[in-house]
This record gives sequence, structure tokens and C-alpha cells, in this order.
Amino acid sequence: MDRRKALRNVANCFRTAPLDRLFGKGVTQASLEIMSLSRNLDGLFPKGLPKLSYECYRRLADRYGLDSKVFNIDSTNFGITALNKNADAPEAAKPEKCGHAKDGHHEKLVYSLLSVTDENRIVCYERPYDGSTADSEMDCGAVEFLSGKVDPKVSTLVADCKIATKPLVELMQSKGFGFVAKCPVNFGQKVRDDIVYSVSVGDMDPSSVREAGRSTTPMRLWMEGN
Repeated sequence: MDRRKALRNVANCFRTAPLDRLFGKGVTQASLEIMSLSRNLDGLFPKGLPKLSYECYRRLADRYGLDSKVFNIDSTNFGITALNKNADAPEAAKPEKCGHAKDGHHEKLVYSLLSVTDENRIVCYERPYDGSTADSEMDCGAVEFLSGKVDPKVSTLVADCKIATKPLVELMQSKGFGFVAKCPVNFGQKVRDDIVYSVSVGDMDPSSVREAGRSTTPMRLWMEGN
């Protein structure tokens, strides 16, 4: 017995879309349903979502003259209901019960999705992961992907505090990216402690502000300590 459940209101997401170009000749708003959608998803999957999303982005940006030097990295997760959790292809994300679903339904299988948008808020990169994947792994994948698509020397990555770790900072620096990130909660206290310690052991540098003063670089101290 086929126990699959249909997705509801699929057509509502495509009210202004050219359905014949997206789903094939003869598909209309009234006839668009889960089979039309799934048939196209099956065709798109082997193309690879990260590569496909970026190619669509480049075509859109080139056509309308949109240029961006700022890229925002963020991830989210969402629960799904499924009869089994077996990946349908070797490269597919395999959802798991990760225990921290953002929708509060921890009993469901969970996918994570890493997205990158440009400064015009246009999605240029997306990749699904299973719900137990660490944020650092997803962020690393985005940095590596973008480094081969944009010019890191003139690009800035913006992300939350989870990207402010020594390995990821070193990765972004090695690729040549500038970056902006919210500091981890313990950043300020740790920098304070490191500065106090550096004063006590006398390894601070001459101050660039006051002739008789001493100074140090908080980020350097923080990275050395992590």
C-alpha cells in the first residue's frame, strides 16, 4: 500500500511563475500538483543544489546588472515527517532527530539548510544537510564554495558568532576574505583576561596611540587562546 502523503497547496507558491517553462508544456495553475513538482525535483537533484543555485544567481545578477561584494551566511533547520530516513542517493542529506529543532518538534526528523544571500538579499548558494550537522561544517562548506566563485580579496562575509572560531577565521583569512561576525558571548571577558595577563608578563606591543603606552590586538590574543 502506498502510504505517501501529498504536499498541500503546492500551486500557491507558483502563482506568478511561468509554469509551462518550469514544469513542462500543458501544466497550468489548476493542474500543478505534487507529481508535476516531484518530477522536476527528480530532474534537478543530480545537478547539485549548490552549483545550480549559484548558476541561477549569476544569470539573474548578470541580466539585471546586480553586483555584490557582501555575502551573508546563515543556516536554519526544520522538522519533517517521513516514513523512513534512508537517503535516496549517496550525496543526499540524511535527516536525523537532532534534538534541537527550531520549530520545537524534536520528535521529528530534522534537515539543516545553509544559505548565502548577497547584499541585494538574493540567494546565491544553498545546501541541505542532515539535522545533526555542526554549524562549523556548514559554514566551512560555504566559505570553500564561495572562494572558487567570487574574488575573496574584494568580498566580505557576514555571519553570526558561530563562524568566529579559530579554524574558520583562519580559513577565511587564508582564502583572502574579509569578514564581519558577532562575537561569541565569552569573547569580551576572554579578551579582558588575556589583556590583563599580557600586561603581567610584559608581552604587549608599543602603543600606536600614546608614546609611553602599551597595546595588544584582541583578535590575536583570542585566536592564540583558541
